[in-house]
Amino acid sequence: MASSQDEVTAAKVSPPRASHHRRCPRLLVHSAIGFGLVVVSLVLVFVFNSAFSLSASPLPRGRSTPVIVVLGDSITEYGENPQLMGYASMLANAYVRRADVVNRGSAGWTTRTWLPLFPAMVQDWERKPPALVSIFLGANDAAVDTDAQHVPIDEFASNLREMVRLIQQVFPACHVMLVTPPTVDDATCIYPRRNALTEVYAKSCVEVGAALNVSVVDLWTAFQNRQNTTKRLHVANDGLHLNDIGNELVYDLWLAQVNQDMPLLSPRQLPIVFS
Repeated sequence: MASSQDEVTAAKVSPPRASHHRRCPRLLVHSAIGFGLVVVSLVLVFVFNSAFSLSASPLPRGRSTPVIVVLGDSITEYGENPQLMGYASMLANAYVRRADVVNRGSAGWTTRTWLPLFPAMVQDWERKPPALVSIFLGANDAAVDTDAQHVPIDEFASNLREMVRLIQQVFPACHVMLVTPPTVDDATCIYPRRNALTEVYAKSCVEVGAALNVSVVDLWTAFQNRQNTTKRLHVANDGLHLNDIGNELVYDLWLAQVNQDMPLLSPRQLPIVFS
């Protein structure tokens, strides 16, 4: 009798073997899920750390791309047009991989228009100071005195001086180069301009440059010397804006002045960045 009772008791205490087999797959599934979560977490941590390291790593010293700003009126704005062989687009090509040429030409603007905005623009440049700023204004300032764009000659000179002063005050290492207005073709000009009056503004620009000891590209004189040739320098039936020949002349004279006065900023001298 005792033996039969022990067998009954053992049967009640011992768990069914089938239940043990049902739990094994569940444990395996849970383990696999846990392992997968660990792997995913490690991958995310690695990716995040890699991205942070790339964004936080500073650029190698001495490898920053110089900035060259060409500032002006419509002649500079349209100078970005490759169909006209624009002087600004040719400069960008000459400096490709060596410097960033930034065009700040605004059609219809004068020194009077630019001056109030100059402090804010200079402040914007503080994030990456320019190595050279060329100021190419005067073609609109030299409008006849009955035109709304006209700026008196004394004010024109004063505005140029103030622009140069602001740049030199904030960026002592920055080179400044003035560019005189080019000639006007009186025979075809459709705007209220006169070549003789533009000459006065060009000479004033040269005088400001000499007084402040900054470089000057005397476009008016260079254009005047070529005015009587068969090659027109202005857009046909316009007389003010430049065609491809005029733009190429600006480009050549601009680079020649840089090569002469600031040779380290010549495209031939600047190293290729990120080579």
